Amino acid sequence: MVAKGRATRGPDDGQRGDFGLAISIVRRPKGRAHLVFDDVLRVGTTRPAQWSTNSFFTSVDFNLADLIKVQLDDQDFVTIGLAVAARLAAQYKARRPSNKPLKR
Repeated sequence: MVAKGRATRGPDDGQRGDFGLAISIVRRPKGRAHLVFDDVLRVGTTRPAQWSTNSFFTSVDFNLADLIKVQLDDQDFVTIGLAVAARLAAQYKARRPSNKPLKR
């Protein structure tokens, strides 16, 4: 798999969008971990950004030890990444003016 985007390093410029995702981890019995993805909306314009949960999006279960060590299967990483990218894209499309086409 080839990534088109790259993580950037350097100082935080402080810019944030108006919407996004909050991802939290809930410990489950028998060594499991439950990742919960919630839609969030930015509250105000002050820094650091503050967020309000808008709605539940989805959740995924993993082995807690594997998650903590970041030793998930490639498919697990794809599942997480796809959930994040798909939801952010859906949020963006829902909030952009309908007369404004997407640019490539």
